[in-house]
Amino acid sequence: MPTLDGLEFYVDGGAFAEGRYDLRSVERLLSDYRRLVDQTLPLALGQKTLTRRIRNEVGYEISFKQGSWITLLEFAIEHKELLAAASAADGGTHFLADYISKLIHAVLELRRMFEERHSQGEKPRIQLASNNSVSVPIHLENVRTNGGNIIVSPVVVIAAEATRATLDSIIRAVDGTRIRNVSVRSRKTKSTITKEDLRITGTLKEELPNTLEVVGRLNVVAYDSHRGQLLTENGRFPVTWDERIRRDIHDFADTDGIAFVVKPVVDHRRFKEDPVGLHILSCRQLQGRLL
Repeated sequence: MPTLDGLEFYVDGGAFAEGRYDLRSVERLLSDYRRLVDQTLPLALGQKTLTRRIRNEVGYEISFKQGSWITLLEFAIEHKELLAAASAADGGTHFLADYISKLIHAVLELRRMFEERHSQGEKPRIQLASNNSVSVPIHLENVRTNGGNIIVSPVVVIAAEATRATLDSIIRAVDGTRIRNVSVRSRKTKSTITKEDLRITGTLKEELPNTLEVVGRLNVVAYDSHRGQLLTENGRFPVTWDERIRRDIHDFADTDGIAFVVKPVVDHRRFKEDPVGLHILSCRQLQGRLL
């Protein structure tokens, strides 16, 4: 069984001082690391999702030193057909860890560049490279035209969306003292996350002033967090609402033909121009549905 070069996660900080380590920090970051690999490994292999078959090909080794913690992931892919995409992208199966490390590095650079443009008052737009293949070299290019366009390989945008919540969690764990920095490294690429990266986390939402009335069915409802999915003829949309209409939401959930008055909500930290979702202002049952 061939063993590929490993992917190293390194954490530095007081949580690992004097030969002791903070269990909460380890549990949180280890879970985040695993999710990060789960979200990027399928992309490197040209797969849509992480299957049990692929998951079983990943082995973890953990070591602690005073002031630091190292987690080494080794990829032992014995199914040669899974490596076709990685081989085409980087010229050989032994570069799988390098590819994932490069992908994570590109995602961080994209997010930092995107946030920098917003802080300068620009509205950056994403332009995808013409070749929509995982084998496209991962690269970023800022073109300073009319607010600044960012040209990027499609796989980087896919990875940025897939890893967003996980990277946010890792970045928020870096407080500058207990966790001073976190890095992801392979033979050729290294990315370091510091406390300054907190600026790229979270959402930057704006409710558009216009209201719409849409008819559909509200399901996958989480009442405590005020979130759900609205199914309409035009597709599926994530939705939110305020506590004041909780009873109406409860009464009309999982019911077809409900009219919802909504405001589109745009998250300016997303890399797509489509609205993130809809904020429900009110809902009612259409009269014709009562008969």
